[in-house]
Amino acid sequence: GGQRPGAGTWLAVPLAGCALLGFAQSRDAACDAAAVGLDEGELPLMAPEERRKLPAPGAKPDMPLYTRADLAKHATLEDRVWVSYKDGVYDVTEFIEAHPGGQVRIMLAAGKAIDPYWNMFQQHFTTGFALETLEEMRIGTLAPGEWVEVELGADPYALDPLRDASLIMHGDKPCNAELPESKAMQAYATPNALWFVRHHHPVPIVDENEYALEVTLLDGSKKSFTLDELRDDFPRHEVTMTLQCSGNRRSH
Repeated sequence: GGQRPGAGTWLAVPLAGCALLGFAQSRDAACDAAAVGLDEGELPLMAPEERRKLPAPGAKPDMPLYTRADLAKHATLEDRVWVSYKDGVYDVTEFIEAHPGGQVRIMLAAGKAIDPYWNMFQQHFTTGFALETLEEMRIGTLAPGEWVEVELGADPYALDPLRDASLIMHGDKPCNAELPESKAMQAYATPNALWFVRHHHPVPIVDENEYALEVTLLDGSKKSFTLDELRDDFPRHEVTMTLQCSGNRRSH
C-alpha cells in the first residue's frame, strides 16, 4: 500500500481481499457494545473519532491514586509494566506477550502514557476491542494535577494520499482497504489504484532530492543510492506476480 518512489511497474493478480467484510462488521459491533458494558447488538457502530472522546475505561469509585513518578517505577517486566491512558492507570504486564503489535512496541510506552502512541497507531480506535481490553487492566487513577489533557499535534494522517472510492475501507487511520469482489476479475492485472492497502503508519513523505537507499553488501560494506541512480543506473524488469495480505490467514 501507499506510494513508492520510482522503480518499475508492479503487476499482480488479485486474490480474495484482506478480510471478510461480514466478519469485520460483526466483530466491530460486538467490541463496541462490550467497550461500554452493553450486550452485543445494543450499540450501533461508533466512529473512531467518537471512540477517542470516551473517558478512560475501567473507572471505579475509590480507586488508588498514583503520580507519574509512581508510573515511571513500573517500566520493566520485573517491576510489572504500568501505562496510563488519559487519567487511567493500567497494569498491562499479563498482556505484553499477547499484544498484536509485538512486545517491543508496547514496551516503548512502559511506565509512560500511551496517548501519543495511540495518536499514531489509530487502529486502536477502529473497534472497541482495545478499550475493552484496557478496561480489564485498570488498577487506579492519576492523582489530581498529574494528568492534563494536551493537544497531541497535527493529525499524522492528514497528508495521506487519496484512495480509490470503490475500495472497501476497513479503516482510514491508518488506511486498510480491499478490492471489491465486483472488480476482482475485470482485468488480469490489478490496477495500482485498486491494490489492497495494509498500513500501520501514515504514508511516508518522500523528498526525492533527499531520498537515499542504503544497501549492505555481502562483504559487509555499505553502498548508498540516490533515487535518480536507482531509476537511471539499473535495468528495469516487469514481473507479473500474485500477492495477498497475510491477514487473510488470520481472519479466515
